[in-house]
Amino acid sequence: MIAARYLRREITFNLLAVSLVLLVIIMGGRLIKYLAEAAEGKLDPGVLLSIMAYRLPGFLELILPLGLFLGILLGYGRLYLESEMTVLHACGIGRPQVLRWTLKYSLLLAALIGLFSLVVTPWGLRQAAIILQQQSSAAALEHLTPGRFQKSSDQTRVTYIERLGQNKGEMENVFIAMPSGDGKQQVVIIAKQGRQQFDNEQQARYWVLQDGYRYQLLAGQLQQEHTRFSEYGARVEESTIAAEIDRAETLNTLQLLRFEQPERDWAHLQWRLSLPLMVLVVTLLAIPLAQVNPRQGRFAKLIPSILLYLAYLFLLSWARTQVLKGRLPAELGLVWIHLLFLVLGAALMWGPDWWRERQYRRMQAGQSSAQGSAT
Repeated sequence: MIAARYLRREITFNLLAVSLVLLVIIMGGRLIKYLAEAAEGKLDPGVLLSIMAYRLPGFLELILPLGLFLGILLGYGRLYLESEMTVLHACGIGRPQVLRWTLKYSLLLAALIGLFSLVVTPWGLRQAAIILQQQSSAAALEHLTPGRFQKSSDQTRVTYIERLGQNKGEMENVFIAMPSGDGKQQVVIIAKQGRQQFDNEQQARYWVLQDGYRYQLLAGQLQQEHTRFSEYGARVEESTIAAEIDRAETLNTLQLLRFEQPERDWAHLQWRLSLPLMVLVVTLLAIPLAQVNPRQGRFAKLIPSILLYLAYLFLLSWARTQVLKGRLPAELGLVWIHLLFLVLGAALMWGPDWWRERQYRRMQAGQSSAQGSAT
């Protein structure tokens, strides 16, 4: 239908314009951060584009719902401002018909965002995390100076390497001193050789030491525990660039469905499902909010509407955090927020008509009673 295509074109134009601006802002900020890391020698400039490409689906899944919301507000707001929507209503195309056409459009966008959130984004974050971790490993090795005792960034570990091998990642005569897990004892590790190894599954890097001893000492006492080893793995601290991606976000959806850690898995699974569901809810919110009086102007309800959207997104993020901390029931952690805004959208959509109809019936009843009294 011509009217349906016209409405879709209005939404699409504004959706693309808003999303493009938001994408440039978000990716620009992230790129500046990575460029600063590259300037410090923590990242190879050659991997920046790969990292940004892998993170693009994650940006889009957050930007597109807001782009659709603003696209409906701006597109339909212009139609109300120029009385085009009034003409459509006069031709028999009421708000229910507009809602059906808009929801069909939103369903396609929700399917795309669902594909991103459930499949593409976790895969992309996993690939980006691997690159960042590998860069962190390379940077950590490059910052080690043979023949010098060096402290870690948190000042808890002291490392000494006599020399680095010709092959990248190999070390000779390694000394490491660090506190034990309980912090009461000191652990000293001495090995003849070592190398760096990256574990893709755990997304962590290790120093694999060979042919050495591990001493466990207690301050002020001569007693010690020592163990000889042929191979020993010591996990290396993560840098800030490698730790910026939460490992749970890189898990694919099938892994979350195993519910090995119920709070974590429920929180992330509901978050991934919330993004496509959010598209449908904000569509129901946006259509009545887009109705403006020509005297008010096109942007009369824009700021309150954006604040409402931000409240929706903030509550979802807050609920996910509460589920992760075990403060909200895992199975219903985010569902109640969608129901709350769904009821609000239904009230905005049909509430005024219901109220006007009720007032009309009350007036009719009053007139009937008055006529009856007169007769």
